[in-house]
Amino acid sequence: MFFTSRAHGNVLFFGGYPTEEWLDVLLKNHTKIFVDTTTEEEKEMYHLLDYRSKVQNLEYHHFPILDNNIPNDIGRFKEFVFLLSEKLMRLEEGEKMYIHCKGGHGRSGMLVACVLCYFLNIYPEKALHLTTVAHSERENLRSKWKNVRCPQTFRQRKFVIDVFRPIVITPTLYDEKIGGDRQKLPEFLEESSIRPINDKSEDKVLSEVLIHLRRAHMKKSRSASSFDHSNHSLPLLSTMGGEVILCP
Repeated sequence: MFFTSRAHGNVLFFGGYPTEEWLDVLLKNHTKIFVDTTTEEEKEMYHLLDYRSKVQNLEYHHFPILDNNIPNDIGRFKEFVFLLSEKLMRLEEGEKMYIHCKGGHGRSGMLVACVLCYFLNIYPEKALHLTTVAHSERENLRSKWKNVRCPQTFRQRKFVIDVFRPIVITPTLYDEKIGGDRQKLPEFLEESSIRPINDKSEDKVLSEVLIHLRRAHMKKSRSASSFDHSNHSLPLLSTMGGEVILCP
């Protein structure tokens, strides 16, 4: 599909707002999930195709973000990323997801990078690199966009890094919360709301936590900036000095 960027395998694509021609190509190529990040005001201002009625038997998801901007509600945005990742996992062979904004350079790239972080369990810097490469390889990309990073604005790239920066959970924090009492585990998980990265830890207690942990955000976490990411093949989970680094 000449107007799209292939973000992951043959399932995740992103690009600009679909025209009638592009929509036909997307449908013929078994695109089952459409993800729209444009606002209703944009659709009216630029007379964009309202294609929702044409995909009513498929899936259409709308998460409006202002042009050149970032989401206002980070919590809701994270939930949306989790949802899209679950949808990706359930696609049948040959089926595709298409994420778009208006031009296909900023908001769609930002969302794709976040989905890649969660779906592939990779660091945001790696996801941003993959997104930029995919963007540059789009067949119908005009020359002025060839060497532009994706997402295009610094604020959007920083948003991806901030949302998916590593956090640290220490045994001390875990012990403080449950004190060895397994019955307190559900409450601990509910409060911390952290998703599993790897459930194969050699530590049995930690393994149990990782199996049950779900979705990431932890308000009280200390910095993981001193951790050397480059020397580890599992970037989102490392047992180092008894610490576990998870990606929010």
